[in-house]
Amino acid sequence: MTQRSYQVLLVSRDLEMLDVLSAAFGNDPVALRIHKNGEEALLSHHHHPADVIIVDLSSPAAEGMELLRQFADFPPQPPALVLALTESGDVSTQLQAYDLGVLDCLTKPLTAEISRAQLWSWLRSGRK
Repeated sequence: MTQRSYQVLLVSRDLEMLDVLSAAFGNDPVALRIHKNGEEALLSHHHHPADVIIVDLSSPAAEGMELLRQFADFPPQPPALVLALTESGDVSTQLQAYDLGVLDCLTKPLTAEISRAQLWSWLRSGRK
């Protein structure tokens, strides 16, 4: 039986974060699609819907919040699993992201091992 491959769309300009997440899913059945801006990410998701979307709210946070709003309104339904990537201790941004419907917030700095464990935990628990 073939194992399902998950599509993960990451929206970030943080090159270090891209390296961490690429390493996290290196041998897993995960295709990591990376976009540096919201417009590219929305177009990519429109043509090839992602299972998981991770939006970096670090820079600039206002653009990331608008992108979360757009994904929440995305037809025909919002993505099943949307996560926000925030700076450690940025409670205000995290609360705004939860108000916009994200499942959870990942805080920087990330580690490959924890990021991988979190994603698979959400997928296994049926929150997808």
